[in-house]
Amino acid sequence: MVKKSGIFDEMISIIIPVYNVEKFLRRCLDSVKSQTFKDFEAILIDDGSIDGSGRICDEYAGSDERFRVVHQANQGVSSARNLGLDLAQGEYIYFADSDDELLPETLERLFAAIRQGDYDVAASGYSIVRDGVETGMCFTAGAPPKVYSGDEVLVKFLRDCEFVCYTCWNKLINRRLISDLKFMDIKQEDFMFCGQLSLKLDSVIYLNESLYRYFDRPASISKDFSYIGPHQSVAVLSRLIEETPRERENARALILSRLLVRLMTSSYFISISSLSHEEKEAYKVTCRTLFRRYAKEFFCHPAIPLKRKAEVVVGKLFPWLMGKYLDKLEAQAWK
Repeated sequence: MVKKSGIFDEMISIIIPVYNVEKFLRRCLDSVKSQTFKDFEAILIDDGSIDGSGRICDEYAGSDERFRVVHQANQGVSSARNLGLDLAQGEYIYFADSDDELLPETLERLFAAIRQGDYDVAASGYSIVRDGVETGMCFTAGAPPKVYSGDEVLVKFLRDCEFVCYTCWNKLINRRLISDLKFMDIKQEDFMFCGQLSLKLDSVIYLNESLYRYFDRPASISKDFSYIGPHQSVAVLSRLIEETPRERENARALILSRLLVRLMTSSYFISISSLSHEEKEAYKVTCRTLFRRYAKEFFCHPAIPLKRKAEVVVGKLFPWLMGKYLDKLEAQAWK
């Protein structure tokens, strides 16, 4: 690995948390090693694996100077990624899961795109591989790249997930943008991190192609998409609104609308869930507290449509209606 002018100019730091993936790890690391873009460092954080994953990491680090490994006691995927961020020396950051796979041209395509217009982030579609069948997701093959402003990114993060907004592994990120960001030790660490990231963005270029293979493996440390459910996103949205300055009126309107709708819909989900009575009551208290905290701003905000406000009122007064109209409300929440 060659330093340029005392720093790693234009190098990409690939951060890979590793935990008990002995059967799949070589596939991931070989895909990194085969990148057509050669100026990278792969930071492997062995998060207390008890299988052969740590030995495999050592093997790759011993044979290729671009790979380095740190072994730590098991602390979770957020801790592993944060340590990787602390160690990263590249100008750009790319995250990968240790049981997934990059295409050979992934880094090259994203790097060329982000440098083309000096964008904050270059993102792409991906493919899901499930039971040996590969399905393309979140891209239109052959369509040209799209460029989004920061406000457009926030809309897409909160509304329609056009470029996999909730995940960190389909993005090449300018490091200066996340110098003060860390993954939180919560179940929705991707969602929270990308939400905070979206508040910082000026521009994103999105490539309409699959550059990442996501292997749908239930036992993975970061493959549980069920956590992006209505009731479990309330905590993340409430944190985001706390971090959004008052002067960013449009951003606050978006987050407030999403939060209030989520409070209504999640109240219904909780009521029919298998949680204990104590857990349900605790969540109801949280919902009531958040509603009281943000209701005035929500109902007085001029950028929030009257229709949205009316739906929230109906949901508040008649929770049982959520069962009948839930899907419609969620589908139309941002139209």
